[in-house]
Amino acid sequence: MSFATQPSPGLIRASTLKVADLATFERMGSDPQGDVLLCIHGTLDRGLSFRRIARRLSDLDVVAYDRRGYQESRSLGAAPTLRAHLDDVAQFLETIDERRRVFIFGHSFGGVIALAAALEHPERISGVIAYEPPLPWMVEGLHPHRGVELDEDASEEAERFFRRIVSDAAWERLSEEERDDRRADGAALIGDLRIVRMETPFTEFQLAELPAPLSIIIGTSSHLSHTAVTAPLAVAAAPHGQLVTIEDAGHGAHLSHPDALARRISEAVAWSRAIEEESTCAS
Repeated sequence: MSFATQPSPGLIRASTLKVADLATFERMGSDPQGDVLLCIHGTLDRGLSFRRIARRLSDLDVVAYDRRGYQESRSLGAAPTLRAHLDDVAQFLETIDERRRVFIFGHSFGGVIALAAALEHPERISGVIAYEPPLPWMVEGLHPHRGVELDEDASEEAERFFRRIVSDAAWERLSEEERDDRRADGAALIGDLRIVRMETPFTEFQLAELPAPLSIIIGTSSHLSHTAVTAPLAVAAAPHGQLVTIEDAGHGAHLSHPDALARRISEAVAWSRAIEEESTCAS
C-alpha cells in the first residue's frame, strides 16, 4: 500500500455511483481497476468529513456518502432500521466491479454498519476497519440505555450530542447557520440512537464468524466509554482480528489526525491483503 506524503486532490462528487439517490463522493485512486475503500460516517457527521484521509490514500478508490437523513441525503429521511443501512451498502457493492476488492471503513456508528455488512456479504468484503464502533452491550454494565426508547426533540438532541461528543467550545464557535445545519440532522441522529438502543443490542454479532480480517482502531485520548467497549472486539474476531491505536487522538480522529488514521487504514488494508494471499496459497 502506498501512503501519500503529499495529499492528492480531494473528494469529488462521484458521477458513476448512483445508489438510492444518496449523495455520494469519490476520490479516484492511481489504478482505475484497483481496490475500493467504502467509508461510512458516524452519527451527526457527513461523507465529506472523510476527505482528509481520502487525500492521503494514493492507491485506493475512496468512496463516501451521506447516510439517509444526513446533509445532502436528508430528503430520503432517516433510516428507521439497521436493515435500511445494510440495503444501501448492498447497493454500493452491486455498483462496484466484482473483479475489484472492496474494503470497508466505518467511523463510530458507521463501524456498526460496516461490521454487519461484512457479516452479510462475506464473499464481497475483503477487510473491515472500524474506528470505535458503539457496541456497549458487549461489555457488562456499559449500556444503561439498552432497550430504552428515546423521546427527545430532534434539534435539541443534535445540539446536546454535538456538545457532548465534540465540545461546548466547538458548538459556541459555530455560526447560527452552521448550528441550524447540525440541528437539521437531528432526525437522522435520533434514528441512529434508536437503532443503538432498541435494535443492535438484541442483534447477534458473531464476530468469530467474520471471514474478513477486522482491524479495530481506537484513539488513546478517547473517552473510556468508547475504548473499553471497542478493544474486546478485535479479540472476538480472532484469529483475524487486530487492535491498533492512534496516539493522542480522540473520537474524531478522521478530522484531527488524518495522517495517522490514513496510515492505520493503509496498514490494515495491507494486512488484510496478506491474509488473503496466505489463505489462497494454503488452499
